[in-house]
Amino acid sequence: MTFYERLASDTQIGIIAELYVLRKSGSVYYYTSHNEDVVFNGTTYYSRVIQRGSADSQFSSMAVSCSVTAPTDGAFSIFVDRVPVSDVDITITGYILLTGESQLYFAGRLSTFSIANYRCTATFNNRGATMMQESVPKMRYQGPCNNALFDPNCHLSSSQYRLGVRVSLTSNEESTLEEREVVVSAYYNDGFGESLLAKPDAYFIGGTAYINGHYRDISGAGAYPGGYIQLTLQYSFPEATAIVGSVLALWPGCNKSIEHCIGRFNNLYHFAGFPYIPSFSNTEAST
Repeated sequence: MTFYERLASDTQIGIIAELYVLRKSGSVYYYTSHNEDVVFNGTTYYSRVIQRGSADSQFSSMAVSCSVTAPTDGAFSIFVDRVPVSDVDITITGYILLTGESQLYFAGRLSTFSIANYRCTATFNNRGATMMQESVPKMRYQGPCNNALFDPNCHLSSSQYRLGVRVSLTSNEESTLEEREVVVSAYYNDGFGESLLAKPDAYFIGGTAYINGHYRDISGAGAYPGGYIQLTLQYSFPEATAIVGSVLALWPGCNKSIEHCIGRFNNLYHFAGFPYIPSFSNTEAST
């Protein structure tokens, strides 16, 4: 009897577990949609609320895709806490608890994802489909830079630009602040010897804040009375994480323009955009 025949013949509740392995930037996360944690091959898969859709195939392109939905504060917190999220891989394995039999259901790379009402739905394509969908060349002829800040093609070091700040106020101490707003002061300098107050306010907009394994995008930054800086995060940090006195690491933002590349990072040599392509907006129309 094959694994799938065995699986189809099982009618008892709670003996089938699906095991999910998510890989992102060298980190590996183990989860199961089973109602209890599962130990498989010596690794603990932690019980989380995960819903898997069917694996759909398209014969014309030999593509196989699978959608998975989970809360953003559970298994899919990596879609909020880790940026960018373009290199997430998944494997889904079926595991029969009573017999120890297992079978790989699906393996693929992230294709698209969306977040709504604190839930994330991600679609993954099998490796063959992902490779077939790659464009050659992959460079897009656009004004903004094609590189992501600190990726290998950018050649800048994230450690050089990391800057430390201490949390001075949160919404718990100041009622005028929202949950995703924090007021910070200088703590340690970046690799250039510059502190928080040496940076213009807009330096951190579009950048990243980090504390204790959690990353957040910075959507706003501005001066706060007393020589402090007020940061607005895309999402608030988990409760009791970024409290008064704790230290955040900050990285600057990059809007992928040639102006940022030259003025902020002095990295024109690695700029991968085409800012001088004429467009209707910057070309005089003649009649």
